[in-house]
Amino acid sequence: MTNVKGAYPEAERRIREWLQGTRLHHAVILSGGHDERRKELALEMAKSLFCEKRKIEPLGCNKCSACLRLTGGNHPDYVFFDSKATDIIRIEQIRQFCGEMEIAPVNAPYKIGVLHHADRMNPSAANAFLKTLEEPGEQRLLWLLAAQPNAFLPTIRSRCLEMSIGPVSEEVGAAESVAELAEAFSEWADHGRMPEALHDVEKDREKGIAWVRYLQTELRNAAVTGKSNHPKFFSRWPAYDLTNKFEKAVELEGRLRSQANYALMIEVFFRTELS
Repeated sequence: MTNVKGAYPEAERRIREWLQGTRLHHAVILSGGHDERRKELALEMAKSLFCEKRKIEPLGCNKCSACLRLTGGNHPDYVFFDSKATDIIRIEQIRQFCGEMEIAPVNAPYKIGVLHHADRMNPSAANAFLKTLEEPGEQRLLWLLAAQPNAFLPTIRSRCLEMSIGPVSEEVGAAESVAELAEAFSEWADHGRMPEALHDVEKDREKGIAWVRYLQTELRNAAVTGKSNHPKFFSRWPAYDLTNKFEKAVELEGRLRSQANYALMIEVFFRTELS
């Protein structure tokens, strides 16, 4: 797995031991690192399980039929759903993904399903995914890729084995910690004042994106489970309204990544959606 550039040695060792173990956990959250690094690592993990020369090349030979089909993106037992970082994963897409996972493995010992940007599931999609996550069936493996594990609902996270390949990407690394974001957001929720930390986005776009991602997690948790770090604040809206706000927050993230006046857009969102 040394061809996965940038993966930390300890992460490589742990993943290698897990893959060569006698029992694989049916669901894994693969977090940290860069988006493309996680995607590449999932492919290498699949090669180590599918390779026809696994006993000789435990990490995949990259020459056999199975490895070549994985590289070409046409292996029937590797179901990869690639959501763009700013796209919402909706219930129809999850149902299709889960439907494909119901088909038994054809040429490999396992059926592997990979959700790229899995933290982009909206509340209804996350609920629909839970049944498959709880009962994936024999010889099925589910790998959820995301920057940070705390972006998932507790109901999903509790059913998965978590593996990190190192610090989150540069894109998220410039942001404040979740604890600091939660504290600043509490100021808004309790007093209705624009948090001072929010004004920092005029200088730091990634800090603004981190704000929005934190809001997405809280909105989705409140909509699906009725729980969040700010129950009094979010209890003002019914679940369907929280779902709408979650989707608007995802759309806002997309605009933040592509437009210049990101500080103003965040302030407008707070004042129109959360006040």
